[in-house]
Amino acid sequence: AENPFIRMDIEDDGGISLTYKASGKRYSGLNHFEDVADIGDAYTYCPLPNDKPISTMDKKAEVRQLWVGTNAACYEITHTLILPAQISADRSTREGETTIVITSQITFVRDCPYLQVQTSFNNSARDHKLSVVFPTDLNVQQAAVDESFAVVDRVIDLPLSEGWVEDPTPLMHQRAFTDLSDGQCGLAVFNRGLASVEVTRTEGGTQISVPLVRSVGWLSRDDLWVRRIAAGPLVPTPGAQCIGERVAEYAIFP
Repeated sequence: AENPFIRMDIEDDGGISLTYKASGKRYSGLNHFEDVADIGDAYTYCPLPNDKPISTMDKKAEVRQLWVGTNAACYEITHTLILPAQISADRSTREGETTIVITSQITFVRDCPYLQVQTSFNNSARDHKLSVVFPTDLNVQQAAVDESFAVVDRVIDLPLSEGWVEDPTPLMHQRAFTDLSDGQCGLAVFNRGLASVEVTRTEGGTQISVPLVRSVGWLSRDDLWVRRIAAGPLVPTPGAQCIGERVAEYAIFP
């Protein structure tokens, strides 16, 4: 599909390739999903040591055209992720198995320079973080992040943290968007109500990751390896596992 501004291709694994026609710049592998364990609490994401991300990349997806109108068309991409159901009682590994079906509806609008995406899934896993990822080949030092009162340039490389109570993390607050730009080309991801974002370096460049759900079972814990003290009361919060239907809306703007 294409309009005067962008061209979109959907790959067999459900990844989106998006070309900005004015510059010819192409971004591939957009809108894949990546899941990792989260042994943290409501305050702090804490990775599980030696955990390997589970991704939709290179796995067959179902793709179909939902409708075509005079000024827009809509495509549906369906991924199936088989995930561990939870972490073990000693919090040292992931265990069990559950299946999450992720459905994205991509709306391509005439004379619109971005893609509109609505992603839905029924979260049946606990103790994990599921994100939608947007890789780029841009090599930049900062990301422009929309914060509460300003657009702030956030340095991507994390600082040295010797002696800190809590380790630095790429997970940070956002309001409406996060943008990567090298001054010539760029990629922005806009969102409705997705209040966190990660910007990290990859082998090929820089990636924006937007968490769609963080499932945790505690308000605070005092045994996180990324934080040396409790951040609040040690209270179980089973509702923070966010079990059930989730819907996210965002846009991809090259």
